[in-house]
Amino acid sequence: MDRRLGEGFVFIGGTGRSGTNILRKTLDAHESVVSLDFEHRFIIDPDGVIDLLNSYSACWSPFNADKRLKRFNEFLEGLATKDSSSSGYAEWELATHFKRFFELRQRLMDGLIDCKYSGTWPGADQNGDGLIWLGKPLHREELVALLSEFIVENISDLLVRDSSTHYVEDNTWNMLYARELVELMPRAKLLHVHRDPRDVVASFLHQRWCPDGLDQAVMMYKSLMRRIMEAEAGLDHSQCMRVSLERFVDDTSIVLTEICNFIGAAFSHRLFDVELSKESMGRWQQDFNFSERNYLNSELKQYIDEFA
Repeated sequence: MDRRLGEGFVFIGGTGRSGTNILRKTLDAHESVVSLDFEHRFIIDPDGVIDLLNSYSACWSPFNADKRLKRFNEFLEGLATKDSSSSGYAEWELATHFKRFFELRQRLMDGLIDCKYSGTWPGADQNGDGLIWLGKPLHREELVALLSEFIVENISDLLVRDSSTHYVEDNTWNMLYARELVELMPRAKLLHVHRDPRDVVASFLHQRWCPDGLDQAVMMYKSLMRRIMEAEAGLDHSQCMRVSLERFVDDTSIVLTEICNFIGAAFSHRLFDVELSKESMGRWQQDFNFSERNYLNSELKQYIDEFA
């Protein structure tokens, strides 16, 4: 496999509360698959790889480059070890999973920075180290090459350590960044896990990162799905596969065979080691009253027709 292009890498995503985690757990039972039991965050989170990819070249100036590169470096540092940051990422400890994380981060920063010198910008944070980082005025394709190497080398180390051929990852909103993921890793595969939109909204209402009002939860779902479908439209069937959670639970063997064929892995009966439940299927009918159900059916009709 050509790891330079992300072959063997599988990224699962959806709207959140759509079944991405259970699909990752199922695929992780495969003897040729390795995954982390938490979302690694460094690719799609704010200040992460894709954030830098989309902002750096388009808005380059010495001041912007200095600020963005420092935030990016601090973000990676915070993810690396428990003691490296007081941020909310301090428990991630990515350096314990990706053995060359620090080395590859330094190589990446060396490729992004021309030099450092004493100075300060008007309006800049005065609590820094007094150094300005002069970032290279890189074009997008140059930035893609550097960031792709950082991702691929880290994941490849994990594959070698585990003697696996496939890496599966389920950051909730990977599909929002489907185009960038494929730009960085052209042979990577994406699995778009979807679920009855009404059940997604019902689950949204119980999450700390979601609004607790029905109309706002519906608005959030529609916003997410609009952007996901826009991103999905730029991919072909060899890059992205839709997976219905309901069909996955009802016709598990067929769906898993289709997924294995899509990602290029032999079918394994170990995939049945994870127990699937229908308990949350159709929960919207119990969670909402008559008026609320009618509201959902009206507001989400487009997505019910597409995904339910």
